[in-house]
Amino acid sequence: MKVLYLTPGDPRTTPLLWSGTALAILRATEACGHTVEVETIPHTKSEMVGDLKWHTYRTMGKQFLTDADPLVRGGWYRSLQKRLRGRAFDAVVSWHPWATLLVPGSCPRVFWYDTTFIETQPIYYPRVTASSYRRALALDREAVHTATAVYCSNASRLSAIRHYDADPARVHTVPFGANLSHVPSSDRIATAIETRVQRRAGRDLKLLFVGFDWRRKGGSVAIDVTEHLRSRNFNATLTVVGSTPELNDAQRSYVHLEGRLNKNDPADLQRLSELYLSADYFFMTSHGESFGIVYCEAMAHGVPSIAANVGGVGTIVRDGETGMLFDWSDDLATSIVERICREYDDDNAYRAMCERCVARYNDTFNWNAAGKHFDEILRNAVVSYAGGA
Repeated sequence: MKVLYLTPGDPRTTPLLWSGTALAILRATEACGHTVEVETIPHTKSEMVGDLKWHTYRTMGKQFLTDADPLVRGGWYRSLQKRLRGRAFDAVVSWHPWATLLVPGSCPRVFWYDTTFIETQPIYYPRVTASSYRRALALDREAVHTATAVYCSNASRLSAIRHYDADPARVHTVPFGANLSHVPSSDRIATAIETRVQRRAGRDLKLLFVGFDWRRKGGSVAIDVTEHLRSRNFNATLTVVGSTPELNDAQRSYVHLEGRLNKNDPADLQRLSELYLSADYFFMTSHGESFGIVYCEAMAHGVPSIAANVGGVGTIVRDGETGMLFDWSDDLATSIVERICREYDDDNAYRAMCERCVARYNDTFNWNAAGKHFDEILRNAVVSYAGGA
């Protein structure tokens, strides 16, 4: 099929767009044999007005959503109308729901996104203006009623059905894969798992945190858990990638800051892979998380995750199977420590959990598997559209 891939930026020249997921969706679509033409949402003069509103509201402590503004969107629509005149496609694909509404004409549209606006608004846009809020909800609702919706988690799919009255038959769940250009061999992972199991006799315990938003992703809980474990005679350490929290002198002895690692840099990717392989648990107890591709990355290395059951995290982390999943509470750190202590001496159970992580990654949480699942939905959407025309 001939597919138009509409995106706010070109992932081929900006591979880190949407943390690499925009490029992964493009490549997954191409890998299924489609001819994909990338079209970026154009810059127009109307954006200048939108930017002015954004800056004005910012000075007032408010959040203005430029991409929901009717004036800005009208400029985008008219510009795309000129660009796409005379060009025909079998389908339009985008990673952003609202982008599918910008394509003129009649054709099947499919988006593959992480969440609904109504779910993510309290996390990312707590001070959004009333007008932006109303417009965003209207765009989200219109998108799920005019396009085939694909979300990466069951929680987001159910949100679209519950909050927007979306047709359940046209809303799907396809988890994203790990955004890694290379994963270690099965032998290398097996060796790493066995190394981790063997060192448990010495009460060694290595935790790994990977994330930029230290506060939202529960970084302080990771430090608290490490401290509590050390008080229980564990040789516990925490490695932090992506964030630079302030540490006191005592914390510096067992919290190691790696800084930011660029997965598009081979040396940085190799270093990140080594950190995953050496970690006993990946730790990220986010207050809010639409999905969490880093959990998939940990899984790809055979590392169980310790996570909070928020947003779409439960689609990836299965309690007792591929990690430990906790409800948020004031004594979250204590609950995590108690469970680690209770289960620590069962080496066979830990080994089995690590092996299930690898199996789940190979079966579901890689872009090859995700792309094939998405392709089935895309082809069915085109067939259904033609049948109803």
